[in-house]
Amino acid sequence: MILNLQKKQNIISDINQCMKFALSIIIADPTGIKANQINALRKKSRKLKINIKYVRNTLINLSNLCIDFKNLKDKINGPNLIAFSYSHPGSGARLFKEFEQKYNKFRMKIAIFEKKVLFGSDINYLVSLPTYEESIINFITIIQEISIRKFIRVLIFIKQNKDIK
Repeated sequence: MILNLQKKQNIISDINQCMKFALSIIIADPTGIKANQINALRKKSRKLKINIKYVRNTLINLSNLCIDFKNLKDKINGPNLIAFSYSHPGSGARLFKEFEQKYNKFRMKIAIFEKKVLFGSDINYLVSLPTYEESIINFITIIQEISIRKFIRVLIFIKQNKDIK
């Protein structure tokens, strides 16, 4: 599809707008992935409040993405599928990781989180970030374990005191 100058400017401004509000950005290589598989990925992404865009290298290089992160120009080559996560920083990385495990040809190249560029295995840091709900569940579990231990200690103390008398 041939893009005129106005369409290219719209794509660049759209990328810049998405960058402003995204908690994290994941760039992946979709080489060898079929259109219907990408459509299924997009469908899942809408539920998770992730915006996915297929963008050419030249347009990425003209966006604020490469202006803010100068070392990205060398790393971004080939086709690019970009995920902008809005609800949770790890949601885009989790979605792409799940997709990567399902389709071996798909691979994540770069992640941007808290103004830092992550490569390779560092992207797994984003995947492992707990969601708000997971954090609350972990917190409640820890509180329950602590209170159960204290209760057991009190019972042991009472039993020991009864045995002494």
